Amino acid sequence: MSKAPYLLKAMAAGSVALLVMTAFESAKALSFTHLSLWQSHAITILFSATLVFTLSAIFLRREQRKLNTSNALSDSLQESLPGVVCIFNASGIIRRWNTNFLGYSATEMLGSGITGTVAPESLDSVQRAMRNAFETGAGEADAWLIAKNGAKIPCLLTGVRTIFENETCVVGIALDNSARKQAEERVRLQSAALESAANAVVITDAHGTIQWVNRAFTLLTGYSLAEAVGQNPRILKSGMQDESFYENLWNTVRAGKIWSGEIKNRKKNGQIYIEEMTIAPVKSETGEITNFIAIKQDVTERKRIETALRQSEEQFREIAENISEVF
Repeated sequence: MSKAPYLLKAMAAGSVALLVMTAFESAKALSFTHLSLWQSHAITILFSATLVFTLSAIFLRREQRKLNTSNALSDSLQESLPGVVCIFNASGIIRRWNTNFLGYSATEMLGSGITGTVAPESLDSVQRAMRNAFETGAGEADAWLIAKNGAKIPCLLTGVRTIFENETCVVGIALDNSARKQAEERVRLQSAALESAANAVVITDAHGTIQWVNRAFTLLTGYSLAEAVGQNPRILKSGMQDESFYENLWNTVRAGKIWSGEIKNRKKNGQIYIEEMTIAPVKSETGEITNFIAIKQDVTERKRIETALRQSEEQFREIAENISEVF
C-alpha cells in the first residue's frame, strides 16, 4: 500500500499543530507577561503535550472508524458469497470462516483444522492443493466435503495465497459442485445408452459434419469413430439415389422437421446395404439448429426376405391361376 496518504496526513497534522502553537505562543506573550521563564516553558510543554494527545486521539478515532467500516464491508461481502469462504494459515488453522452451505458456524470452525470437513477419499488432493497454494500462490481441487448434518457434498476448491494480519495465509473458496456432477452423470448415462444402442447413431453439427458415432455405426459401416469424426455422411453415399432425394432430405431437416425413410448406402468395404434412417434436428434455447442426430437400422436382410416372399407369392399365384385354367 502506498505511504503517500499517511505522509500527507502527517504533514497536515504537523501544519495544524504549528499554527496552533504559534497562536498559543502569541496569546501567552500578550496575556501572561508576569510569568517567569521556567513557568512559561512549563505551560508551553503542557500545552504541546495536550495538543499532541488531542490530535493523535482524533486521528486514531478516524482511522478506527475507517477500519471498522472496511472490516464490516469485508465481513458483509464474505457472508454474502455463495459458498465456503475461509482463511487459514500454513498450519491449516482456520482464521476466518463465513456462514455457508456446510452448516458450521464461525464459532465452531475458528481455530480448528481446515481438513476437518474434508472426506477421507479427498484428503490427499486437498492437501496437495493447499501446498500448491502456499508454494506457488494458487491451488485447485475437486473434493467431497462433509456438512454438519453428515451429508457429503461434491465441491470445487480454490485457494489463493495472501497476507492476513501479518501472517502468510490462503483464502480458500469452496463452491457446491452438485449441479455439475449431476449434469456430468446425466451426460455419462446418455452417452452409455447411445454407445450401447443396437441401432447406429450419428451426431453431426449444423453443417452435417460428423461429431460422434457409436459402436453400432462402426459395426454397420466399417468406419471407426476416429475415421468418421470430421467427415460428412456422404462417405456412405452409394450413388443409387438422385440429387432430388438428398435435396428433399436436407430441406426437411433444415426446416426443423424430422425426416424418415429408406436409403441405399455403401459400407467402407464397398458393399451396398439398405438402411432405415431417421434424422432429427437438435435446437438451442433460442430455436437455432445446432446439431442433427441420425438413427440408422440395417434392413438389408429384411428387404431380401420381403422380396423373396413377394416372389414366392407371385409364383404361387401364377400356379394357382394355371391350375384353375387346366381344370
